Amino acid sequence: MNKIELNNEELLLQLEKLKQENQSLKIEIKIEVEKNNQFEQKLIEIDQKSNLLFDTMSEGVALNEMIFNDKQEMVDYRILEVNKAFYSTADYSSKEVINSLASDLYSMSPNIVKSFWLNHKKLNITAYTEILSPLNKKHFYVSTSPFVNGRFVTVFFDITLRKKAEEALKKSEEMFKFLVLNLQIGVLIQGPKAEIILSNQKALELLGLSEQQLLGKSSFDPSWNVIHQDGTDFPGNLHPVPLAIATKEPIRNVTMGVYRPTLGDRVWLLVNAEPHLNSDGSVQQVVCTFTDITERKKIEKNLRESEEKFKALYKNLPIMYFTINSENIILSVNQMGIDSLGYSEMELVGSNVLDLFYDEDKSLVTQQVVQCFENPNTQFQWELRKVHKNGSILNVHESAIAINDINNRILLVACVDITKSKEIENKLRESEQFLQETQQITNIGNYNLNVETGIWESSIVLNEIFGISEDFEKTVDSWTSIVHPDWQLIMTNYFNEEVIGKRIKFEKEYKIIRQSDKTERWVYGIGNLKFDSNNQPVNMIGTIRDITERKNAEEEIKKKNIELAELNSSKDKFFSIIAHDLKSPFSGLLGLTKIMSENSNNFTIKELQELSTILHTSSKNLYKLLDNLLVWARMQSGLIEFNPENLLISELVELNLDIYSESAKQKEILFINNISIDTELKVDRDMINTVFRNLISNAIKFTHRGGKIEIGSVSKHSKKTDMFGSYTEIYVKDNGTGMDKSTIDNLFKIEHKESRPGTEEEPSTGLGLLLCKDFIEKHNGKLWIKSKVGLGSTFYFTLPDHN
Repeated sequence: MNKIELNNEELLLQLEKLKQENQSLKIEIKIEVEKNNQFEQKLIEIDQKSNLLFDTMSEGVALNEMIFNDKQEMVDYRILEVNKAFYSTADYSSKEVINSLASDLYSMSPNIVKSFWLNHKKLNITAYTEILSPLNKKHFYVSTSPFVNGRFVTVFFDITLRKKAEEALKKSEEMFKFLVLNLQIGVLIQGPKAEIILSNQKALELLGLSEQQLLGKSSFDPSWNVIHQDGTDFPGNLHPVPLAIATKEPIRNVTMGVYRPTLGDRVWLLVNAEPHLNSDGSVQQVVCTFTDITERKKIEKNLRESEEKFKALYKNLPIMYFTINSENIILSVNQMGIDSLGYSEMELVGSNVLDLFYDEDKSLVTQQVVQCFENPNTQFQWELRKVHKNGSILNVHESAIAINDINNRILLVACVDITKSKEIENKLRESEQFLQETQQITNIGNYNLNVETGIWESSIVLNEIFGISEDFEKTVDSWTSIVHPDWQLIMTNYFNEEVIGKRIKFEKEYKIIRQSDKTERWVYGIGNLKFDSNNQPVNMIGTIRDITERKNAEEEIKKKNIELAELNSSKDKFFSIIAHDLKSPFSGLLGLTKIMSENSNNFTIKELQELSTILHTSSKNLYKLLDNLLVWARMQSGLIEFNPENLLISELVELNLDIYSESAKQKEILFINNISIDTELKVDRDMINTVFRNLISNAIKFTHRGGKIEIGSVSKHSKKTDMFGSYTEIYVKDNGTGMDKSTIDNLFKIEHKESRPGTEEEPSTGLGLLLCKDFIEKHNGKLWIKSKVGLGSTFYFTLPDHN
């Protein structure tokens, strides 16, 4: 009984213990469940962040699935998933990418796929390679993850700018090498083990060694035989270059006495060693420079310490990542952000992101951040300016997206430093703008002709000069088509025979036909032809200037000079004729008056009357000649005022017919006035009266007794440039003696003054028609004659309806 009770007590104790253990297990299970729930929540959050980071990355990322043949050899792979940046980076559309085969999408041949698989299948680390995209001609740095379960990830970094930078670096290295080799100080480039890998000529001269003796030799070589200034031995491990390698610090102004075995002397050198480090901190190379200070006291004033520094140009694209909360506080920053801005992580995290931006951009940053937070899961981009810790300005391109974190909303920002590209872009834009403005001001365009292809490029100003558009096909033949037909053979021969044949500078004035309006233009071309190493023409660069205005001015000056010479000659002849015409009547008058004064007592009354009549007639004709000459001279000098007014032409004609009615009556000549009574024109009264008087007087003079004179008018309209619009044509017609062509041609030539006698020997001054022509032209009209010998003459002149 006791035993059973004892066992029951033990059993109860054990049951109680199990109960406690069970309770503890429940608690642990509950805790574990809670941990699992938290872990699952964390996984979800991590997955969300990963997806967002995947989509917001500026690099193109692709998840790929391998395709194997029966021999388990990869023959192709399929693109399963890509991020948004992949499309813009690689210039593919979404339909082309997902589920596409690499052989189709990337144009990969089976051999390339196989080589890709063999090179990567045994790697347990990410592999990298560089490619040139055949689609958009961009350079990409591609990282390939290890193959896991038939899948791998490829990341595409656009390194086009870096490749350009590498090209620039290559040129810089070539320039550096050229400078090094030609520097007048000794320069050695030594490797990480102090071995000499490059030397300039001056170093060979100072060390007294040949290049073959020097290259490969290290600072530790005992044959150097170097001493300190006090004469003690200078061991190799204490030379400047080994010290620079060991300390990774520059070694300055070390004086060394180096023995030159080929010359048998010792030269004292002032040596500097400048280490250049790799990104991992190891020594890449050391630049060792030295100058001869053997006669230092003599050249101390002219000595300048020369140091060359290499700058690290091989850098990946600077991509910074920031996490920011809604109060603009930086929550986290990656290492590139730390390095790019010069701050420590402690200085950046917890600070206001606005403090990193240029003052003038802060308001815009605030607006952009607010917009991001108000539109979660939407990507925004902008270009702004950040400020480095040292105060320098960084131009950056940022892309940002707001996401919901566990407790609040945060902003993920990817930032790329575009300062260099901005500087280059601005300088290029300024340079192009300056060149374009200069060309526009001077009206000079430039071109670049590729002689081998015959293709030429031109500036905007040159396109304007030629009157061509940007899509104009610019070939040698098209240039020839622009050249004026009269100049095409000349320019072709000039280019082939003179420029290429004799290799002279292209410098020529020639005519072109501007393509836009088909007008003739003069241009002045200059160009320099360049030749390759085989003495063959390669290209020609030059300028072309529109000189049409200058050529027109020269032609106008030349024309005016000719006209002036002809006018002066004509006037000289005219004044000679006038002098002769004045001299003759005056001689007659003088002779006649002399006879009358000396023999007045011997003349009868009738003879005196006849002599007086002759004297009066001669004086009257002489007066008329002088009057016409005075009017013509005033007209030529611009002293006659032009005062047009609206007048009825028929009234002017009637007035002048009345003046000559007696003269017409004496010759029995009939006047016919066919001028319409309502013909009103704006004319100068005195000038037009002079025209009518001279033409009516002239018609009476050369019309036979019993003839007739008709005056009429016709309204006309013309589109010709010499008489544009409405005008009135007036004519004075007679049936008198008429004129031959030679007489008509000389009527208005000042050097051929016509003074024919009338039908009844009426005298003529020969100036009347010249005055008529000048007065009509003053009214913007013209005067001409139609005549036949024996059939009479018709004088026409025009007056515009609106002067």
